[in-house]
Amino acid sequence: MRGYEFDPANGRCIGLKWHHCGIQAADLRNAISFYEQLFGFTVEARLSLVDEEIAFLKRDGITIELVQGEVGPAKAGSLHMAWQVDHLDKWMKSLGQMNVHPAEGPFHLENGWKVAFFKGSNDEVIELMEIG
Repeated sequence: MRGYEFDPANGRCIGLKWHHCGIQAADLRNAISFYEQLFGFTVEARLSLVDEEIAFLKRDGITIELVQGEVGPAKAGSLHMAWQVDHLDKWMKSLGQMNVHPAEGPFHLENGWKVAFFKGSNDEVIELMEIG
């Protein structure tokens, strides 16, 4: 069983769309300033999660998540990809049946989002998120 439905008519996964790219920041203020001044991004939201400070920046429909804090082996500059899903619990159940389990989460964020983090085949971090 797959964690998604595939529509052969248009060659797309149903219930899955790109959301953002996340970057581990050594200094959140400097990183925000960098993307604001050099590329014209603006801060859309800020929040805290456990021991992390997070800022979402947006420009022309593109979202970057900047994260400062202790996140295990991640180093400044490391990336993760985030996919928005319709039903995170359904995805987690399907992935679990394929022996793919969250490395972290699920977490319920103060902005209403529900997120879980998985490891990809090359140890990359893949975030699945349900926007509530």
